[in-house]
Amino acid sequence: MDFGKQLDKLNTPIYICDDNWQVIYRNKACKKYTTSPRTNSSFDRCFVDKASVLFPDKDGGFNFLFCKIKESYKTALCFEYSGFAVVMFPLMMEYEYLFGKEYEFLNNEVADCARALFDTVINNDFTNTDKYGMAEKIRKYIFSSVENYVAFSAFENQSRCAYSIDQLYRFLYKRILNIIHKAGYKVEIDLSGLEFFGGEVFVDTAYFTSVFSSLLLFCMSVSKDKKCIISAENMGSKVRNRIKLKYPKAEELRKCGDTLNEFLLFNPIDYFNVIPYEELCRSVGWKIGYNVDYESELNLSIYFDVDIDNNTEFHSDGTLKAPSVEKIVEDIISVILLRLF
Repeated sequence: MDFGKQLDKLNTPIYICDDNWQVIYRNKACKKYTTSPRTNSSFDRCFVDKASVLFPDKDGGFNFLFCKIKESYKTALCFEYSGFAVVMFPLMMEYEYLFGKEYEFLNNEVADCARALFDTVINNDFTNTDKYGMAEKIRKYIFSSVENYVAFSAFENQSRCAYSIDQLYRFLYKRILNIIHKAGYKVEIDLSGLEFFGGEVFVDTAYFTSVFSSLLLFCMSVSKDKKCIISAENMGSKVRNRIKLKYPKAEELRKCGDTLNEFLLFNPIDYFNVIPYEELCRSVGWKIGYNVDYESELNLSIYFDVDIDNNTEFHSDGTLKAPSVEKIVEDIISVILLRLF
């Protein structure tokens, strides 16, 4: 199959492999991301545990692939497309390997959506709204800042799991907003609503910031005037994290939705970069969706909801407890030394 140059417009590193895990195609993001594996080489040499890897089922869901790329451990998402294995590396997914639970994206509807995206992108000539990769540069800056934030907090007993929404918003406000403005985006954060409840709702730092940052970058990319307003609202039993923007095709959208897959028709390239985080949001029990207000200047709101629960420290389900420092360090060392055993 000729994958053409359309996949080069995607900022997500993507490898296409045949049923022997031979790389038959990689997009430009892979070349920026790593020098290997190259086209016509074997991708399976990157697997941490080659014996446990199965080729993705036809028309099946997503598989996790634990890989070692250039001395770094990474988590890839893999799905079947036209008899091939599509392997992609969404940024920040390595947290699943080092710290988190092994989520299984078994929702076939999401994999079907990814396959439909491939059909749409490959067979049409869409314009990349992030032509100069500015949003991607901001994404890397945000994620590297969050990575340092989480890494340091991991060595303070239980604090990684107990950061409040108020703390995370203020961290983003102080560390990220100035960089976004320098890149030419007009993003505002309204912190007024957090004064009354923001310090009482706790979320997992890595998951919250990865979902939040990815949705923000998606909104920045599709906004007509590069303007977004961020706010948090107490909805009684949940906190709604909302991003408002001016969307040029708002009248072609339904009034509301509990998925972002409608954007597949209008912004497939931008949507492809956010789909792993939309599914991650659902995996941790956070509702995601959008609303359209045809009369307002900022006519589109994209949001995700986090449940308010005194027990929420990880995924808003109250079933997991904060690990000790010893357990965190043990998990990290186990991953580092995995290949020696």
